[in-house]
Amino acid sequence: VYDLVSNVNEAKWLVETLADEAESWERPKMFVALSSVLTWGKTGRSDEGDGDEMAFIEEDYKRRKAHPNHKELLYVEKLTTKWSKKKANFNAVIINRGLVYGGGEGVFHYLFKMAWHGSPRQLPVIGRGRNALPAIHVLDLAQVVAQVVALKPDIPYVLAVDDGRMSAMDLVSTISEALGSGAIKRVKRDDPVLVRELTPLQFDMLHLDVVLEPSFIRELEDFVWHAETGLLEAIFDVIREFKTVRELTPLMFYIQGPPGVGKSYYAARIAREYKVHHIQTEDVISDYLAKLTTSQDPADADMLDEIREARAESENGRIPDDLLVAMFREKLFSMPCQNQGFVLDGFPKTLAQAEELFAAGDDDESTSVADDNLDGVAKDILPTNVVILEADDEFIKARMRALPEAQVAGTHWTEDGVARRLAWFREANTDEENAWDFFDSREILPLYITINETTEPSDVLAAVKKLAGKPHNYGPTKKELAARAAAKAEAAAAAA
Repeated sequence: VYDLVSNVNEAKWLVETLADEAESWERPKMFVALSSVLTWGKTGRSDEGDGDEMAFIEEDYKRRKAHPNHKELLYVEKLTTKWSKKKANFNAVIINRGLVYGGGEGVFHYLFKMAWHGSPRQLPVIGRGRNALPAIHVLDLAQVVAQVVALKPDIPYVLAVDDGRMSAMDLVSTISEALGSGAIKRVKRDDPVLVRELTPLQFDMLHLDVVLEPSFIRELEDFVWHAETGLLEAIFDVIREFKTVRELTPLMFYIQGPPGVGKSYYAARIAREYKVHHIQTEDVISDYLAKLTTSQDPADADMLDEIREARAESENGRIPDDLLVAMFREKLFSMPCQNQGFVLDGFPKTLAQAEELFAAGDDDESTSVADDNLDGVAKDILPTNVVILEADDEFIKARMRALPEAQVAGTHWTEDGVARRLAWFREANTDEENAWDFFDSREILPLYITINETTEPSDVLAAVKKLAGKPHNYGPTKKELAARAAAKAEAAAAAA
């Protein structure tokens, strides 16, 4: 089995060498040549059938016309077929594969990467996006190869494509809806983002416009498809594979502790270290209210009125727990949080809030592994990294008294305000019942860290890193690497 596409010149040499040596072989040998739909790149649509159903079948392989950049690949295909017919011991079958996806997502990776990052917000569609892209899942391709090797069919050409008749527009729209913002935009081939992300080979693949219909696969009674109906139908399974293979599963943190202990400081540091989203109550509320305010949906207007009435009736204008939990659930189920993950900064504050926030809804479809300890829990928003900061009340009060008066004025960090908030926190979270019991009782063991005069932030972060492990993302960008190098050089120069 040999991939012709990886090195066309080497493939040409190999085919000719095998053909020369075939006469000396004691028995026939099979050569399975993996090729690409690029050799059909300028074939166009078949004149057999109507509209979108105009497809080429395997028997049409002599009609194929290659993309101008891949005529050499077509030549090697034809050379392979030629020697297979002329040399008795050289039995060759060409498997022409569609655009391969599954796992790392192959040529479509740039779209999955952009959608996962949420940048750019609008996924790019090259041109009008009406071109047909034949494709196949890597596991289905592997099975085609295995069947050809096992059965040794007396045919020169096999098409390895699935039933997904997808256009480029359908592909981009589906990925954006399932993994990104749902927004797309048409761009030209010279779009700077695409020039940066794609190789010339990938550009050629994405400009294909041909519909292919396999025959060999259809005749196999024991062929068990992984994604028979194509990428669009299997999009959520493919996204799970993509996140797993590239280690992009979301990391979710919950950090709690008494007021003034430093939750927000450490939450921000964790969010920056792991490139996840810092979720603070004030931001959740403001984002939610901003969305309702700008919405044209009458239901959103009713919800806004309900929130305003509830705040007017409560002490200190607080939002009732049921509404606050609904806001948090919407935020945690949002695509950015589901892609990268998040740090919950100080919420939920009580066990009752935790039980309501993480309760499984009727329509929740968790992608997590089954766990009896988590029955009835919304696993897709459940933090598995729980950090509890502990500190003595007198230490916290002394820390707050040391703040500059200008920083304290007009805030709840006055001496009375700190005392009142500490009392509330201690009453709401006792040794017998507290917010983090929700996790502990489900075998998500909290990391307890004591904060005092000798605590070094670096030690706290080291403990969190030991708990959570390495980040689940694409790593530092080129810009970030350059900034680190500059900072290192500047530090070295200062020390010299």
